[in-house]
Amino acid sequence: MSFQYNMNSLDKCLDSMDPIEKMYDGILADVRSFGDTVTSDQLRAGEQVAVMDRLVSLDTYPLLCQAAKAAGFVIDSARLTGLSYCATLQRQANDEQHNAARLRSELAGKKQRREILELEAEERRLKIEQDAELEQRQAEIRAKLEEESHELKEAALERKLALNKREIEAKREAMKGEDAATIQFLTALNNMGVDMTAFMCTAGGMKVASSVLSQAASLQKGNCKEEHTIKGVINAPKIKTEDNSVDIAWSST
Repeated sequence: MSFQYNMNSLDKCLDSMDPIEKMYDGILADVRSFGDTVTSDQLRAGEQVAVMDRLVSLDTYPLLCQAAKAAGFVIDSARLTGLSYCATLQRQANDEQHNAARLRSELAGKKQRREILELEAEERRLKIEQDAELEQRQAEIRAKLEEESHELKEAALERKLALNKREIEAKREAMKGEDAATIQFLTALNNMGVDMTAFMCTAGGMKVASSVLSQAASLQKGNCKEEHTIKGVINAPKIKTEDNSVDIAWSST
């Protein structure tokens, strides 16, 4: 600390015994009294500015001002030239700084771990959402494929049914043609006076008609229900007509 003062009474100064020592004793007393009002926590808690403001205030040094006045002096101002801690207070300050640094490091570590946990939780949440979305897409694709497969199967079945229908119709038309040819042939025989029952039950008649009857599906499974006894031999002479067609004359004995 540095104090600026001036003399305002020479008589008092001369009458005073060692005024400097008396003012020094006043300073020591004032500083002890001031120290009793300041705690180490205030010095370590960032309140040094308030403490320093009090140190440079003359109201903090009433005994100094009183001793100076008694010796014919006036204290004009006080100036703080430096501030240092005692060994104990310095050790406490160092310990607190170390602890504060350790706490800050721990807090930073906890904050970092919390951020990592939050990132991991967010990553898991996103993965769950992505898995759910992927599963939904796969289900939609499977449903679409099943629908398309069903449609293809239905189309194939419809084509098969249509083809079968056309085949049946073609067979029916062919059978109709075959039956028509057979009926026409038998009608011609009947018109010539051939005994159709006897004709259909003889080997010779079946041989003559085999080329037509073999393609007639409606007659392939037919059976001759009547039995006939043919006596003699059936002769079938060929008679050539005027229009060069051939008529068959049948006779039996």
